[in-house]
Amino acid sequence: MKHVKLLLALIVVLLAGLAVSEMAMAQGKKKSTSKIPVKTESRNDKPAAKSTPKPKQEKKPAAKPKQEKKREADEAPRKVVERKPQPKPEPKPEPKDDAMFNINDVTKTVQAGNYKVMLLKDGSVVSYNRATGKNSKIHGGGAKDIGFYDTANGIISIRNTDDTRKRVNLGSGQIVNPEAAQPKAEPALSNRTFTANGVSFTMVEVQGGTFTMGATSEQGGDAYDNERPTHQVTLSSYYIGETEVTQELWEAVMGSNPSHFKGSNRPVEQVSWNYCQEFITKLNTMTGKCFRLPSEAEWEYAARGGSRSRGYKYSGSDNIYDVAWFEKNSNNESHPVATKLPNELGLYDMSGNVSEWCSDSYGSYSSSSQTNPTGPKSGSYRVGRGSSWDCSAEHCRLSLRTGDLPVISFNDCGLRLALSIQ
Repeated sequence: MKHVKLLLALIVVLLAGLAVSEMAMAQGKKKSTSKIPVKTESRNDKPAAKSTPKPKQEKKPAAKPKQEKKREADEAPRKVVERKPQPKPEPKPEPKDDAMFNINDVTKTVQAGNYKVMLLKDGSVVSYNRATGKNSKIHGGGAKDIGFYDTANGIISIRNTDDTRKRVNLGSGQIVNPEAAQPKAEPALSNRTFTANGVSFTMVEVQGGTFTMGATSEQGGDAYDNERPTHQVTLSSYYIGETEVTQELWEAVMGSNPSHFKGSNRPVEQVSWNYCQEFITKLNTMTGKCFRLPSEAEWEYAARGGSRSRGYKYSGSDNIYDVAWFEKNSNNESHPVATKLPNELGLYDMSGNVSEWCSDSYGSYSSSSQTNPTGPKSGSYRVGRGSSWDCSAEHCRLSLRTGDLPVISFNDCGLRLALSIQ
């Protein structure tokens, strides 16, 4: 029993010694790792300063790949390609003074396609071809007016002082279908020129007289029922416009141009009957005159040539190509005024180009004789005469008449002025 107790005592002592030894080792290890700085600086390192927060530096955006490529392309040497200068085409000269004529002697010019035809003071006619740049004298003298007969084939119509006419092919210079001599027309009593806002226009005096109005024999089988019955009309003398009212004159008075086919010397169109009344009112204020639309009887009498009438089917000729722009030669548009031949009174474009408003209300004819008629006292429609660039030959006859509402406008309808003689 003693021996057992002794053995147990030895075991307790050994265990106690082991516990003390382990505690000592644990304390030694803790001391070796606590607050001992480890130097890692090199010899040149300065003592570490107190740490302060450094400001953040902004990072520059990375360049885009496309910009880099562009920069590289800009820096790369460019290949210069030398281009040979193209020679500019020399402008074809307009006709100038030469041995043939002096440009200051030109009294009238008409143009179509490559051709420019000029009437000179001495009555000779010169043609200028833009394609070749050459002038050609096509008529030696005695001409008093010129106009295109056939623009497509370059045929000009020349009217002489004795009222004979001939047609000349501008390409070949050959005479085409010369016409027989006709009685010389008497000059108009007196023409008057007026000016509105810097634009001049001419009024032709028409001597009063008596004529047969309506579908007379020369109108043939083309006449319509509303052109009958024929009847005797007596008119006092009056003035009527040498040409249709041009776009230049309309704009000078109204300050605007409503026309579809623009051109200062083309007839104004797309003007209703009511709009024409506004124009005339302003024109009269500017000039102090009493301009108006012609009556239907005044219009037809003047278109027939007045007291100098030769009984033509169209205004100024039996051949429509001489005097009118219509569907066969107009190229579907209006043309500058006075580029065709005039009628016996010196009036232009009373057949074709644009139709023209008259003052009358539209109504049926009566067989009774009349003096200075002004049409029906009332009516919804207003009379239009003269036909236009888009009409057939049968619609360009002197006696053809139409009626339209006064508020409607067309690109083939304009006006011609009239003025009473006080």
